[in-house]
Amino acid sequence: MMVRNEEVPLSEALAFYASLSSNVSSSDSSTPQAVDGSSSSTDDTVNDANLAPTITGAFVFSFEMMPLRRKLGWFAGLSLSAKFRPGADKVEADIVLTLNPSHGVACDHLLFSFLPDSSAFAIRNLRKSSRVNLNGHMVPSKDWAAVLTRHATLTVGELAYDLVWNVPQRREKDFQSRRNRYTTTELGHELPIESVSSTPICESIYIGNWRLNSTAGKRTESVFFSAIRPHGELVVIKQVVRKDWPSAENADKEILHYEDLRSRLRHYPDRQFIVELQDLICSSGRRSFEEVQIADIANLVISLLARGTFWDILIKLKDAVDRDDIVNLFAQTFAGVSALHEVGYVHRDLKPTNLGVVSLSPPRAVVLDVIQAKYIPDNRLKGVVCTPGYSGTVGFHAPETEVTGGCCGQPIDAFALGCIGFHLFTGRSLFKGRFNPFRQPLSHKASPQEMLSEREVYDAVLSQLQQAPKDSIQHLLYGLLQKSPETRQSVEKAVNHHALTSALHPERVESQKANQKRACNP
Repeated sequence: MMVRNEEVPLSEALAFYASLSSNVSSSDSSTPQAVDGSSSSTDDTVNDANLAPTITGAFVFSFEMMPLRRKLGWFAGLSLSAKFRPGADKVEADIVLTLNPSHGVACDHLLFSFLPDSSAFAIRNLRKSSRVNLNGHMVPSKDWAAVLTRHATLTVGELAYDLVWNVPQRREKDFQSRRNRYTTTELGHELPIESVSSTPICESIYIGNWRLNSTAGKRTESVFFSAIRPHGELVVIKQVVRKDWPSAENADKEILHYEDLRSRLRHYPDRQFIVELQDLICSSGRRSFEEVQIADIANLVISLLARGTFWDILIKLKDAVDRDDIVNLFAQTFAGVSALHEVGYVHRDLKPTNLGVVSLSPPRAVVLDVIQAKYIPDNRLKGVVCTPGYSGTVGFHAPETEVTGGCCGQPIDAFALGCIGFHLFTGRSLFKGRFNPFRQPLSHKASPQEMLSEREVYDAVLSQLQQAPKDSIQHLLYGLLQKSPETRQSVEKAVNHHALTSALHPERVESQKANQKRACNP
């Protein structure tokens, strides 16, 4: 971190650094270093005459020299304890500044550390009195700002810093390994989402104020990128090419679909558990739908970015995830799907790969792939007529979708969630997945004996689940897996099942326990 001398006398601004050298390995960490890399005097003063008008020293953020408060990060400023306790050790701050607060610098005014999820290097403004700007944008008190460019300018009051990344490409893997070890063992973060965890490069591409990190997927007429912006928020950007009439029409339909969902869900708190269109940016940089319609490329900014799906994290790595966390994530999917149902939509393709895990600490789930959700404003129970084999995914089909002339309503989402829950909490699929045992006429992929065997397994599972206590997950699954949509438990009612309320609304459980205790001890 290079420091520039502005209008403030250098000796007033920078008394000494806890460690300041362009070559960390050669500096003695026990000796306070002046900004030019030489040892400072014991009276904490620096002679301006010995320093150039523009500072030539540098503070090197390095894992060779860990922060003094390693479970938080690197602090800049005079520590509070040093100010209010005579004789306190000033090097409690990694970068010690003695600038008067009237210049816009306060005690412990900055924290340099890594953000969760992306592990982006970031700056936090810790004081209301500190005037902090990163690349010309103000960083409000208590907020973080990620350093997303190879070169950045940070100003704190009348002090100015040049932030420069100098991790060479050949050392990138080594740096990420050491950073991940620090963020997981010291900061308590999860491993970062790999697609957004790289260090800034000179050729970074931006769409609006979003920095693209890597390609997350491709389709015929679209490309998916993971992206991050200075506040540290992570999203997916779907770049759609509108090269001809069919592709343009499909892109417009998708945008209008997302816009309709966003409009209907805007007053529902549980929309946080559903991916949504956050922004729309066309190739000219403009954002209105009318302008996108005449553009060659449309960029759909979709949040949230999941670190993986239920299949990747909860099923394939089940033993690595605490059961309480699985229950929490499962409960949040019900909250998200319930919100979809309340505004008249049915998802139609719920499965482990269409449910995302944003984080495990704390647990945060998100319903994915809502682009194929269908709006059914009337008769939500029966929905619309569907063709067998064309609604949902084998292994998660509700029985009514596999009958000629069958219906596709909101109950099919409840059945699919039951199948997902069965896999999550038993470790095995309810159905084999090669065919659907409810297909009428019989599936050409299976013999009558195979179909009968699968239905017998289904009946046996329901019989076992029926015996479970009423406040258990198993009892919830029994209600969701009913063959008839009329008797099947709805997602809206399932949200209030005791097995889920304990995860979604722990305060209700505590209140009930308190009431029971008072009733037993009048």
